[in-house]
Amino acid sequence: MDLASLIVGLTLIATAVVVLVLAWLLARGRWSPSAWHRARLEATGGTDETWHRVRRYAGRRFMMWSIPVLLAGAAAWWVPAQAAAWLVFAPVLYVVPCIEAVRYARRLEASA
Repeated sequence: MDLASLIVGLTLIATAVVVLVLAWLLARGRWSPSAWHRARLEATGGTDETWHRVRRYAGRRFMMWSIPVLLAGAAAWWVPAQAAAWLVFAPVLYVVPCIEAVRYARRLEASA
């Protein structure tokens, strides 16, 4: 293991842990809305109930997608430095739960 692999691994693990904690707060409904994250999807229709349902769903999805990022961080310690360089793109996986949350919000809107 070289220094680059160590840095990549620790950074990915730290990122996954921070996202896991924030996602857990969202999924449990313990993170109340504040002025700095009030953006609402148009699909939520502006109702608080739909907004909270989408946030809880997104929290669960972010927790699930944090596992591959966490594993990529651990894998960075055992792969060569050239391969570890590709692992820095692992947080791009967090785009997937964003898309899933938007699709879920649209499904909720369509069923309402």
